[in-house]
Amino acid sequence: PRLGYRDVKEILLKTASREGLKPGNEGETFTANGGGFTFSRAFGAGILNVADAVTTAKDWVNLGPLVTAEASAEGGAIADDGTPSTVELDLQSASIRVEHVEITVTVKHANRGDVGFAIVSPGGMTTFANNRPPDDAADFTDYTFTSPHFWGESAAGVWKVSAIDARANEVTGNLVSVKIKVYGTAQ
Repeated sequence: PRLGYRDVKEILLKTASREGLKPGNEGETFTANGGGFTFSRAFGAGILNVADAVTTAKDWVNLGPLVTAEASAEGGAIADDGTPSTVELDLQSASIRVEHVEITVTVKHANRGDVGFAIVSPGGMTTFANNRPPDDAADFTDYTFTSPHFWGESAAGVWKVSAIDARANEVTGNLVSVKIKVYGTAQ
């Protein structure tokens, strides 16, 4: 078959092996999302299983054309005590089977390394972009991060993005804006 890059990604995700991967730290366990895929923050979808991938590819039906949906919202104050500053992004009308999600944030914070982010899909899958303590520069301006952890889920519904100040040091900030862009296949 004539596979596109998105087809190859999905084949690799579907055929990844978790055998022998032993979670040792928080965040290394595998969690199933609402689309039937399993992910770990430490191990992704698992170890490549080339033999299974080749077998799966032989009878593969290509994914449909790539489509996107996006929403944006203004945020609010980021407390210095670990309390999340959460925005809700409405994609109720997005009839998309998710492949990956892109989040773009603008944050005003004197020590951006204090701030991490949590993303929750309408199906309940949660993933994190951890804070970066050694990074003591100020602000995130249109900073974009992506995640495939929602692969296979429906984009329709309310997505939540939280900014969390993970270091109590009397430095507060503001989540100025959040934009979500979902990439996938029309349902």
